[in-house]
Amino acid sequence: MLGTEQIPTLREKPTRTLEELQDLLSDVSRGHHDHTVSPKDLHVDQRTGTLAIRPISRDYDFKPLALSQMATKLNIPANYLQRCPSELRAANVNHWLERQRSDLLVRCDGNQVRAILSHRYAIVNNRDIVAWMRDALGPKTNLRFEVTEGYMTMHVVQPKDFCPRPGDRLNNGVAVRNSEVGLACVEVHGLIYRQICLNGLILAGRDQQWRKRHIGNGDLANRVKEAVIRLRDAAPTAMEGFTALHGIRVPDMPGLFKKIATRYSLTEAQLQAVSDAFLIEPGDTMYHAVNAFTRAGNAETLPIEYRHNLQELGGRILENSTHGTAWLN
Repeated sequence: MLGTEQIPTLREKPTRTLEELQDLLSDVSRGHHDHTVSPKDLHVDQRTGTLAIRPISRDYDFKPLALSQMATKLNIPANYLQRCPSELRAANVNHWLERQRSDLLVRCDGNQVRAILSHRYAIVNNRDIVAWMRDALGPKTNLRFEVTEGYMTMHVVQPKDFCPRPGDRLNNGVAVRNSEVGLACVEVHGLIYRQICLNGLILAGRDQQWRKRHIGNGDLANRVKEAVIRLRDAAPTAMEGFTALHGIRVPDMPGLFKKIATRYSLTEAQLQAVSDAFLIEPGDTMYHAVNAFTRAGNAETLPIEYRHNLQELGGRILENSTHGTAWLN
């Protein structure tokens, strides 16, 4: 397994391979196991706060997300349950488990519960997606990726680049995301990778993305493969629209950032990251605005979900801007 200093992130150049990602996931998932159980077969210990799954003679600690998901399933306020001492927490959970009718999917990592999900949740593991992409694109396909407890995100970048303006080289590709613990559906988006700043602009047009919730898999493998190929090959068309943003003037860039932050409910940390990114490559066009959002998607201060949100928001701004500026009013 990679050492801590070698853990890949989406801030890197896309020089990793699908084969490397597959090896990493094999290590990460070594202790994963799942149990679909009746709520009556679950019990929280009053002294330790651990979860027992009958008839398994083993106790499991809750990871924070799993405890929040358990609270949601039982209609207990999550913040309240997290603050409860172990005896009170156990009393609350055990009381409502006895009244819960639907089976639950308990996803574990070793002796820890990593997710509590509906029994209808269709499992799509990160390893599955990487295997499908490896079949479609080949094991040596270049990409960059980041794997956390909540998400797997990868940017697959095509080797051929485009240079619409001197010194500004762009590559097309796809962004793929999944969550094994209920935080996101399976997503495939077209991607524009900007070499000069390592930005990943995640395209957000209706024909530039594909999503599948974790309910009923069907022929998911072939559908993911088809989406990856289709959206990868369609991304170059979006580059023309991206380059055309140089022609849209923005007289008040800070005002634009605040307006977008309000409309899309960005956090103060996200808005600050966008403002900081803009100072690195300032300008007075919508191109510079989009670049600020996508560059902020590489911010060291933000978690992966906030960074992904900013890069996808860059794609929304691009899509909206191709239809004029009325969306800003």
